[in-house]
Amino acid sequence: MKVIDLTVSDLARLLQRSRSSITSMILTGMLQACEAEQIRVENAFPGLIDRKTFEAVQQRLRSVKRTGRYRNKDRQRYPLSGLVYCGCCDGKMHGQHTSRRKNGKIYEWNKYKCGTNLKHGHKDKYADGCYHCQVDDGQLTRFVADSLQRQLTPANLKRLEEALTRKASKPQRTPDVSSLKRKLSKLGTDIDKAADRLLRADDDLMDILSPRLREMREEMAAWRDGFLAAKEGEEQTAEKLRQKEKTWQRYFAQGERFPPFLGRMTDVLHVEGLTGPEGNQHISYEMRRPEGGGQFGSRWRRNADVTLFVPKCTAVLLRGCQMGIDVSGLETQLMLTAIGSQNRDYNGQFAIRNHIGDITYSNVPMDVIEHVVGNVNITATTEMSNTGGHHSSGNWTLYTPAPRRLTLSDISGTLTARFTRSDLHVNGVAGVLNIRNDFGDSHCSIRTPLIAASHRIVSQSGLVNVKVEGNTKLNQPVFAATSCGTAATNLGRDELDDLNVTFTSGRDRLRHQWRVLHTKLPQGDFSARIALHQRPDDILENRERTHGLDLLSVAGRVEYLAERAD
Repeated sequence: MKVIDLTVSDLARLLQRSRSSITSMILTGMLQACEAEQIRVENAFPGLIDRKTFEAVQQRLRSVKRTGRYRNKDRQRYPLSGLVYCGCCDGKMHGQHTSRRKNGKIYEWNKYKCGTNLKHGHKDKYADGCYHCQVDDGQLTRFVADSLQRQLTPANLKRLEEALTRKASKPQRTPDVSSLKRKLSKLGTDIDKAADRLLRADDDLMDILSPRLREMREEMAAWRDGFLAAKEGEEQTAEKLRQKEKTWQRYFAQGERFPPFLGRMTDVLHVEGLTGPEGNQHISYEMRRPEGGGQFGSRWRRNADVTLFVPKCTAVLLRGCQMGIDVSGLETQLMLTAIGSQNRDYNGQFAIRNHIGDITYSNVPMDVIEHVVGNVNITATTEMSNTGGHHSSGNWTLYTPAPRRLTLSDISGTLTARFTRSDLHVNGVAGVLNIRNDFGDSHCSIRTPLIAASHRIVSQSGLVNVKVEGNTKLNQPVFAATSCGTAATNLGRDELDDLNVTFTSGRDRLRHQWRVLHTKLPQGDFSARIALHQRPDDILENRERTHGLDLLSVAGRVEYLAERAD
């Protein structure tokens, strides 16, 4: 276990858990030793509030009706969960109750155990796991109580009072961009949490949660109106308003993951009995090879396949989505998230076909998306392949298999995708291409002319391969660049030219060199040639730039090929 001194923020987080036993001790001045035989010392040190006020608050808290499946019992029983970190993997430690029978007697005790170990198992068996890191609840509680008692000195309390007084008397100022970003980020997080709770909530909580969601959305809308409004003495032109709107979308418009569901009554389908708290259990297995090595794992005892026919509605949200998906013929906005997943099947089948409406998904495995009338927005920054480890000849190796293949075809709208790595195959996208596949290969077939826009396919080390099929006319200039990889084409110098550029990046203020293949410029157009020097940096940051097809792999291979008639 790694023990660190409590900071003021740690103390604040503890005091927020006002129903925990440690907070009760600190607030009322009562000291309790955590041994089998408890020793209580009343008024052992000055409390922050008097006992009468404390009891009144506790009575008020007890009178609040608690509903829904997700209660806060663990936090009340283990107030330090999430505040203590494992010394092996730096993961958060969580409280756990353990019992064991020995010689006809049952022994029970509480402890804090590494969350990585609880989730993924022991490091010796599972590559994502952690060693058996745990600490006794009583020992840890005594340590924290002693630390809090040392922190709550009269001098510290006086400094806290002075700081609060200064803050209260400080005149309000117009928030700058950075403070506004922080406030909006927190509000966006609150909206996310409230939306998540709304989707989980029972019917009797809807009336409580929905108004608060509406209030937060109205607050964000008011901030947006204030940001876009003209300042005193400022002329509000259409161009300035457009720039402000663009700045808002880039820096502030975030946080609402499930906007169609916010503040609205929602039908929720939940299959009970499939999780651990609902009585489901794992079947563990172990396979060993005669030549050495093996495989370990587990499966849930109970599983369920659900087929749902969806009526006409505003939107559909699928949670979990780690075992298998087959969506076909849906006519509505579709959102998928890995949040709430209890298990995953690396060999499962994941497909969306014949869809009318926008599709948005986050960190969900996917094999096929085809025949979509709408936009597709993908975020896949977690690993989708089954990683593992093995021992051989005294060496321990952690490995990652080849990336999962994803095929996207016949999409009438815009494709926006961010991957850590994917074996990506794209063809038939009618809208804007905006793809970032950092460490995977991207293959794109273009069958129709691109619309007038800034398209990009970007990678850090993967292959970027674009093939223009048949007699298709691209109607857009091409820019293919690499820093320390290769760039290749089958077109001649009458169509594409080459250029070596060195540019100081606005991202890190370092000089970078690029080798570029680009559509041949008109003779004597020096301003366009100079603009090419900054374009790689603009492509990586996805800044506004002139229209064209931008292909870039920092350390990989870039290929731009045109199909030639025999």
